[in-house]
Amino acid sequence: MAGTKMGVVGCGGRMGRMLVAEIVANEGCALAGGCAKPGSGYINQDIGELAGVGRRGISVGDDAEKLIRESDVVIEFTTPGATASHAAQAAGLD
Repeated sequence: MAGTKMGVVGCGGRMGRMLVAEIVANEGCALAGGCAKPGSGYINQDIGELAGVGRRGISVGDDAEKLIRESDVVIEFTTPGATASHAAQAAGLD
């Protein structure tokens, strides 16, 4: 996997799916993964199929902190409250 590893928090929403498609289409980027809120129907779906860009072999998860750790860059597109929580998680990681 070459390029900057990028993750998308909120990958199941309309904008999240578009972001996944843009990451996949960009040669300088590599899709690290994506996550949705716990209990979402998107959990365990193939992220590429969800975004309409074909199977990627990466399942949507529900652990934002894990995704943040595994990514060089994370794009967060959820709700204001969730964004604040994810920012705090990212700030607390070494």
